[in-house]
Amino acid sequence: MIVIDASAIAKYVLKEEHWEQVRDYLTAEPRSLDLALAEVSNAIWKHQVIYRKISSSEAKVLFKVLQKLGADVLILESFVGYLSGATEIAVKLGLDVVFIE
Repeated sequence: MIVIDASAIAKYVLKEEHWEQVRDYLTAEPRSLDLALAEVSNAIWKHQVIYRKISSSEAKVLFKVLQKLGADVLILESFVGYLSGATEIAVKLGLDVVFIE
């Protein structure tokens, strides 16, 4: 099973350095948390509003690409199903539970 996180999805959508390597994993029915779509949306927003690396029209296209990935490529699982286990691990290791950047 291939599991892909929000940072890898963002790298692919935003075509950041080495984005082509992520593409290879997208052909193997990768799984991700549904929250990853919100995290990647935030990354797109940052690239438009904060970093000014992309235009508004480019951001709209990227949001559509992300929606298509979520609908047609990624097998999305609810983050809520993992929250209890993640919290337990975080407490045991003295870490915080972070789901949104």
